[in-house]
Parts: sequence; C-alpha cells; structure tokens
Amino acid sequence: MPEFFAKYERVGKGVGSINILHFAPASKMPIGRVNKTKVEIFDEATYSTKYSVIEGGFVGVYFKSVSYESTFEATGPNTCVAKVKTVYETLEDKPPSPSEEELKAIRDGATQVLKAVEAYLIANPDVYA
Repeated sequence: MPEFFAKYERVGKGVGSINILHFAPASKMPIGRVNKTKVEIFDEATYSTKYSVIEGGFVGVYFKSVSYESTFEATGPNTCVAKVKTVYETLEDKPPSPSEEELKAIRDGATQVLKAVEAYLIANPDVYA
C-alpha cells in the first residue's frame, strides 16, 4: 500500500515485536507520520490479534493509551467477517477526544487498509494457502 505507507519496519517477531509504520503524505494522517505498535496477541488458531500503540498517532495528544483488537471469523469456505475493536484511555489534561472529522479519518484509514489486504489476498491466494 505505497499510497498509504511510505515504509514499514518490524523489530522482532511474533508477540512482543514492534511494528513501525511510516505514513505517506497521501494517507492524510491527521497527526504525525510515524506510528509504533507492539504486538500483544497473535493467535493463528483463533485468527485474532491485538496490538498497542506505543508511540505516534494520537497517543500523548488525546490518549494515554490505544489498542486495537482484530478477529476474523469464517462465514463460509472462502469468506469471513473482520471485526476490529479500538480501546483507548484519554489524557486527563487534554481535550476529551479527537474531533468527529479526525475520528472519521481514523475509521476510513482502517477500512482502506482492510480492503487493500483483502484485495491482495484475493489476487494472491498462494501467500496464505
């Protein structure tokens, strides 16, 4: 997704690894261009992941912490439903939350990433078969 990510780095492997995402200018990220996340859960048996933002994005601006949980539930032989949950704790001395426009940008960005991953996997079934 070069239109969204300029560069991706991973430090480590599996649970505990750090992912460093450098966003491209076209991504229109409202705050910052780098986001570091730590993998908390990576469960291949249940198709679930959890990662926490440790630097970048809205952490330190609006939020004390942010984590994302994703699950993929099979709905048929070649289909699934993706569920994404975001959990955050706000900073006491900052505005209560991002604006609706900023929240929409976050949701739209996450949807774009999921759709791009889906399109890639459909076009390249050999990468997961």
